[in-house]
Amino acid sequence: MLVTGVATGMGHALAIGEPSQVLPITVAALARIPATWVMVGLVVALWGVWPYATGLGWGAYAAFIVVGEFGQLWGVPQWVMDLSPFTHSPVLPGPHAELTGMVWLTVIAGAFIAGGSAAFRGRDLAG
Repeated sequence: MLVTGVATGMGHALAIGEPSQVLPITVAALARIPATWVMVGLVVALWGVWPYATGLGWGAYAAFIVVGEFGQLWGVPQWVMDLSPFTHSPVLPGPHAELTGMVWLTVIAGAFIAGGSAAFRGRDLAG
C-alpha cells in the first residue's frame, strides 16, 4: 500500500505539477491497511477454530468487495454494507476525515488474531 500510494501520488504530482500531493495520496492509500488487517485476522480466526474453513475468508473478501463496489447501485441495505471492514476506512484525502473507524478496525483485527492464535494453540495437533 505504501508503494502504491507513493507511486500514485508521484504520478498525480507529475501530471498536475504539484509535488505536495504525494503525501496526502500516500496517506489515503495507507488508510485501508486496518481493514486489510481485519481480513487477515478473520482468516487467522477461521484457521485457528476450523482449519478447513479458511476458504470462507476468501468468500467474505469477495462479498465485501462486491458489496462495496455495487452495494449502492443494487440498493443493498446500509447495515449489510456496514459488515464490510472497508466501509469503515476513512475517505482520504478529505476535509472531514473520521479516524475512529481505523482504531476500531485495528482492535477487531487484534481480537481476531488473538482469538485465532489461542484457538490454534488449543487444538490437538497430534494426528
